[in-house]
Amino acid sequence: MQDIQLNQLFDRLITVAEDLSKGCYGQHNDIFELTKSGTYPPLIARFAEAFGTVLE
Repeated sequence: MQDIQLNQLFDRLITVAEDLSKGCYGQHNDIFELTKSGTYPPLIARFAEAFGTVLE
């Protein structure tokens, strides 16, 4: 995966995490989308899963 794509995924993950921490749950499904380890890099999926467990 190219660095630009990886940076975009990290940016998306950080943005959603920041929104969730502020109580804005409109993009919460993005966290669960990013947990797909076959689709996204393992580090992204692992972080998204760890953060997503807080929402359950």
